[in-house]
Amino acid sequence: MSDTMKYCGSALCLLVDGEVVQAAALYEGLKLIETYPPSYKPDEYIGVFCLLASISLKPLEEYITLKKGLWYAIIPLMRNKVIVLQLYKYVDPSSVVSYAENLVKSLKELASRSKELLAI
Repeated sequence: MSDTMKYCGSALCLLVDGEVVQAAALYEGLKLIETYPPSYKPDEYIGVFCLLASISLKPLEEYITLKKGLWYAIIPLMRNKVIVLQLYKYVDPSSVVSYAENLVKSLKELASRSKELLAI
């Protein structure tokens, strides 16, 4: 286990940067799997957006949403899993799209490198 994982207890802590992302959650369908910080409790309606994001093939911009005065970036992963990033209120929505696209690109690159390592 890395020092970062020992410190924060969750891989989601790597996404919470204190500048753009305030909190993060991992969903599988409607089920909330994990949050960071651990005290973070997303509103229940976010689970419905996560379920829709996991089954549709819309562009990433469709999943940047403002609900109850908070910005959320909902990033579909594989196997019905979805990452939800709660953003700070002052963040510009156009920078959120760029941020989410870069995150997805990094996750895909990490996944491809993991497959390469497993093949060795």
